[in-house]
Amino acid sequence: MKTVKSVLTITIVCSLFSFILFLFGCFINDDSTFCKVVYIAGEGGTIDGIAEQEIRCGEDATTVIAVPDKGYKFVKWSDGITTQERQDKNITADKSVAAEFATIKITVTYTANEGGTIDGIAEQEIRYGEDATAVVAVPDVGYKFVKWSDGKENADRKDINITSSISVVAEFEFLYGGGSGTVFSPYLIENYTHLQNMSYYPDAYYKLVNDLDLAGIDHEPIFDDINYFDGSFNGNNHTIKNLTVNTESNFPSLFGFIGNGSVSYFNLVNVSVKTVNFNTVEAKHNYCVGTIAGVSYGFIHDITVSGTIIADGLYYDGIAIGGLIGMAGGTIANCATDIQIEISNIQRNNDTGITIPYVFGGLVGVGDSALIRESGASGTITLTESYPKEGATGGLIGYYFTSREVETSIKDCTTNVEIYGDTYYDAGGFIGRVYVSNNTSLQILNSAVYGDITMGNVGGFIGRGSCFGVLNIEKCHTEGVINILSRGAGFIFMYDSNSMA
Repeated sequence: MKTVKSVLTITIVCSLFSFILFLFGCFINDDSTFCKVVYIAGEGGTIDGIAEQEIRCGEDATTVIAVPDKGYKFVKWSDGITTQERQDKNITADKSVAAEFATIKITVTYTANEGGTIDGIAEQEIRYGEDATAVVAVPDVGYKFVKWSDGKENADRKDINITSSISVVAEFEFLYGGGSGTVFSPYLIENYTHLQNMSYYPDAYYKLVNDLDLAGIDHEPIFDDINYFDGSFNGNNHTIKNLTVNTESNFPSLFGFIGNGSVSYFNLVNVSVKTVNFNTVEAKHNYCVGTIAGVSYGFIHDITVSGTIIADGLYYDGIAIGGLIGMAGGTIANCATDIQIEISNIQRNNDTGITIPYVFGGLVGVGDSALIRESGASGTITLTESYPKEGATGGLIGYYFTSREVETSIKDCTTNVEIYGDTYYDAGGFIGRVYVSNNTSLQILNSAVYGDITMGNVGGFIGRGSCFGVLNIEKCHTEGVINILSRGAGFIFMYDSNSMA
């Protein structure tokens, strides 16, 4: 009996010890069955899902997604997995992975078609949402920029806040029918559009290769006092007909404003120019009207013109209207006009102190030391319902003055212009008024007047003259009839002079 009890005691003790060991082992085993899984987002993104997970070892982690920020893209996980969405399974150990992101690079490409180049960086790689650097589509000589292939019409562009790739092409157009704009290869003018396109290259050489009929077109002067013509236009003995100028702009005419340019060898037939009541005070510039140009300081030669100039309603001082040129300061040679100039309703609402505020001439309105030779004017100049006393009308030139220390001349010219007006106006069959300043000389040689004049104060050849330099008139005569409504003389109506030959 004693022995049995001892064995039982040992058995119970061993069992209890085994139970304790079992409990301890279970505790240890439970702690070691949990694994930690961490998902980290690198710069440029976030983790959609549980970024830090603690799960029982051998089980699966929950799904997470690497989400890029705006302007970024997902690249890969640090363990090499390239799918944004992942679910790690059968986790047996702690795990930590990072989602890697990169900025989105956007390509911007600017390309030029034939006829131009890109000024700026033509190929750019920028970050999402940023701006490209500015570029300009620059046309080659003889071309103009038309538009970008995406429809934008400004040659310069700066694309901003770019979120997708851009690839655009600058489109250009050749402006003329051929040529390169040089003296030996002038640009060829085949049509009216080519003619207008002269404004792009005011210093180039041009040649007209077709007759032009401009019927139905309201023409705007091609040049002005900012963009004036200094090139050469050879009309090549062609005809431009049915030119209509009815514009609010200054210098109503075909070319507008000619600087030192040359215009020659064509016929302007059936031209119609209508003036407006141009505000010279506001514009701070005289209103100069012609058929070839409002103003020219260039070389105008071998041109004939026929048509009409109508001025109805002139209230502002500083008006010069000429059958060929409104105001000429260069050379006119071998030109002829057959122009009907109709002037009415002059009110002169603003007296600015200009000595001769209104001037009209069959060839030239105002001559500023211009050299004029072998040219003539015919037609009519009619003034009605107009009352300012200060004005001048001339069959060839309305008012001529010498503003520079030069020796100039008007020679071998004729006029056959019928001039009609009232008692308030001065007129001269050849020049309405002439002024020769100190240290200058003017020669008028071998010229004649054939047109009749009906006006208030009339000079058969010159209306009024003032000379403080030298005026030489030789071999000139008049054959027209003068009808004097106030005062007049057969050759010069009124003249004051220090020197006259």
